[in-house]
Amino acid sequence: MPEEFAQGLRRAGWLAGLPALALIWAGATLFATPQIADALDAAGARVASGTATAAGEPWLRLEARGRDLAAEGEAPDVGERETVLAKLAALDGPRRIVSEIGLVETAAPFLWAAIRTGSARVALEGSRPAEIGRQALEARITGALAPGTALDDTARAARGAPPDFASAAAFLAARLSGLAKGG
Repeated sequence: MPEEFAQGLRRAGWLAGLPALALIWAGATLFATPQIADALDAAGARVASGTATAAGEPWLRLEARGRDLAAEGEAPDVGERETVLAKLAALDGPRRIVSEIGLVETAAPFLWAAIRTGSARVALEGSRPAEIGRQALEARITGALAPGTALDDTARAARGAPPDFASAAAFLAARLSGLAKGG
């Protein structure tokens, strides 16, 4: 091999390694990211299970977004919110904790709406009773809706709900199928 050609290979040799390095990086990203997200979900689920309310449903909802952990829900008080955020910060693995945790407040007036946004979609907005868990209320409302209707629940937990709110909400949900979009 001529000396000039050998020197050219040595100078450009690092270029030959770039595709291999890119393949290693892409492979590690594709295989490691789901495993990291699963590990974060499992660790976060242990913290979330410790936030169960009297209804038995945790107020903390977590979602792994890559190496970030998004925390949502309505904490009963500031102290409990800070305790949960400290527990999440102590977890091994998340790059950062994105806190979207609010506080349960008293809603006066207590406003709640179920809006038909499509032929098979209903949006819940406003406030929902803190005493009733999100999943329990969704189950009650879904049972009153037509089969296959999707529910988009953005309602926040609040105190001050009227008595027998769940029954009234289910009654309203059963009537939504007769209304046009937006009703």
